[in-house]
Amino acid sequence: SVILAEHQSNILVKHKLSKQNALHAAITNKHYSIASQLIKSNFPLDERTNEGLTPMLIIAYDDTKEGFKVAKELISYGADIDI
Repeated sequence: SVILAEHQSNILVKHKLSKQNALHAAITNKHYSIASQLIKSNFPLDERTNEGLTPMLIIAYDDTKEGFKVAKELISYGADIDI
């Protein structure tokens, strides 16, 4: 996050077409450590893509141990589980 601040990066930006944010992308691409850092940094947890997918909906289809850990973090940090 220090590097992002130094370069005045906007981590909250969304993809123009898909409306995916950094958390959606991290989960979709199985970058679990990045997803975990975003979750712990109070990143918005319930934003939807243009297809209506939240990070919780995306991670629900991940059957890996790491994916389960990210799902638990989403829940513990307050993500909506009523999907």
